[in-house]
Amino acid sequence: MRWMLSVSVVLLLLLNISFADVGPSPDAPSITLRVLENGEPYAGHVEVRYICTKELPPDVEPDDDLFGIYMPLECEDGVCTNPVWFYKLNECFYSSGVFEMKDGGGTKSSIEVDLTSPGNYEFSFDVETGVFLTLKREPKQQVDVCCGSFLIFVLLPLAAFVRSRR
Repeated sequence: MRWMLSVSVVLLLLLNISFADVGPSPDAPSITLRVLENGEPYAGHVEVRYICTKELPPDVEPDDDLFGIYMPLECEDGVCTNPVWFYKLNECFYSSGVFEMKDGGGTKSSIEVDLTSPGNYEFSFDVETGVFLTLKREPKQQVDVCCGSFLIFVLLPLAAFVRSRR
């Protein structure tokens, strides 16, 4: 019985580890933004970034690498994608925001888009007219697995206790 109590105390002390930043990130939204010029694929240089509209904590700069609100997209031949996404603990990981596009003619912003779920999203943005369209929106259901490691630390001592009673 004393051994069981000791193990339980140690496991409860290690409980903080179950809430640490371990494991893979949840699925990020997959974004494809097609840049057009008068309805045709755009061949020029363009820079696109997603700007999260969540409010930042007062001690975080907007361009902070981990918790900032800007996420640049990679563009090639008029197609921009997000091969990387926000840090998994950033409030912007699932958020609403706008796309900001810089080309030779200046800077344009899209309407606000909803990226609050993982899934596939496809948009088009015309550099000449400024028209922004949603072409495809296929959000996926989020699976919440936050409590898995916590349950291990609760069920393990319970199983050991039940086993010791036999």
